[in-house]
Amino acid sequence: MRKDKNKSEETANYLGMAVAETFVTVNKKASVLTGVKSTTPIVKTAGGMEHAAWFEDDGDAFISNIQKFLREDPEMASFIDTYAKSLFSGGIVYGSWKADADGQLRFVRLIDTEIDDWLERTDINHYLYEAFIDAKTFYNAWAEMQWHGSGNVVCMSVQDASFCRFGKQNAKGKKDTTYVSANWADGGNDKIAYATIDPYFNALKQFTDLKKNVVMFPLVFPGIPGQSYYQLQPWIGLINGSILELYRLQVEFMKYYLENGMTLKYHVEIDEDYFTGKYPKWRTLKHEERVVILQAEVKAFNDLAGVDKSGQTLITMLKKDNKGNQYSTWKINIINNKLGEMKVN
Repeated sequence: MRKDKNKSEETANYLGMAVAETFVTVNKKASVLTGVKSTTPIVKTAGGMEHAAWFEDDGDAFISNIQKFLREDPEMASFIDTYAKSLFSGGIVYGSWKADADGQLRFVRLIDTEIDDWLERTDINHYLYEAFIDAKTFYNAWAEMQWHGSGNVVCMSVQDASFCRFGKQNAKGKKDTTYVSANWADGGNDKIAYATIDPYFNALKQFTDLKKNVVMFPLVFPGIPGQSYYQLQPWIGLINGSILELYRLQVEFMKYYLENGMTLKYHVEIDEDYFTGKYPKWRTLKHEERVVILQAEVKAFNDLAGVDKSGQTLITMLKKDNKGNQYSTWKINIINNKLGEMKVN
């Protein structure tokens, strides 16, 4: 894009910062306030590292614990993906707020080919989706913004949040450096340092004042209060709490019974007189011959099952005892299969 004073150019620059702030409208007049500075407490951190670990008590293991949790809990991973897609919605649109005849502010969509070209060239939708995934997974994300010598953002990309660490706060309590490495578990000796913008105050002016070709813009979603470096997800308690462990134990319990349990629908008791009456040579048959007959009887009974077999007739034999009382040579018991009712709530 050209460095000139036309409206398209100015709007595109502000759009770049607005996107980096995850769709926050940037008003030019409001952003040039002077003499306004935030008060940031400085947190004491242990160790001689240049970067701040996600948490002092477990160092960088916090990230791997989250990743392990999401691999083992498909429901939470799916929820984060759905949430990110809902934030992304249909992508970014730009325009201005105008008052109608009733004094109500309405968003008016603008069409500018120069801005549209910039959005397409920077692949802004891809950037947004990646940013939302990291932001809702870690409640922290880092946008790498490349600044052209002409004074315009020419490229925006998202560094994987699991690779990013803030540098220690400076004397004013600001986090002005971000370190990026894919090998923190091995010490992160290959880390790359990036100048970092404070996202709260006049981000665009900081961007120009830094005079850096590449800067890092942290995207911070408010989470659990009391965090100076990294935000905490509201659901983080699931990782260390007992609810998730109980859920996993219930799943393991079900898995064991599904693999080792026996599921039966009927227990059929047949008097031996049924076989002697149906098979006259029953008592003289060899064991192997009896097994063949029993298997055939079981198959005949099981063949009655199925929707397409509904309404068929089952015939059983009645006999009389020495007192003349009738009794059936068959007794069919329906088994209440508790295993089939097991479920994870």
